[in-house]
Amino acid sequence: PGIGSSAAALAKAGKIEGVSLVPLLTKTGRFQRLENSFLFHYPHYGQGPRQKPQSALIAGNYKLIKELETGTLHLFDLENDLTEQTDLSAKMPEKTEALEQLLADRLKVADAQMPAENPDYDPNAAQTRPMRRRR
Repeated sequence: PGIGSSAAALAKAGKIEGVSLVPLLTKTGRFQRLENSFLFHYPHYGQGPRQKPQSALIAGNYKLIKELETGTLHLFDLENDLTEQTDLSAKMPEKTEALEQLLADRLKVADAQMPAENPDYDPNAAQTRPMRRRR
């Protein structure tokens, strides 16, 4: 067993979406992408107001972010706006729609876990335990 051998075996078995980075890390080969886009999927809530369920897709120079809670879409041109300050989704609806469809297709192929609504959640209820700060 070497670097990432378990992950590499899972990837070959079709259990996860992705490729092995072993050739890149061990300098024994070239890194080869399976797709022309990168998928990021975080279907959970984290600590802080910005850590909410989201999916993102980078295709070419564009990055689409979908907020899974509301369905809100944000489109950025990373070549001209690396810090993602200007949302182009309203100005480029066709591009936004095309990337949203590609995102949906990629999530389906990956059999991605989607967030489920918690019917017992009460946003007005007091916190039962304080949140810890990360160090």
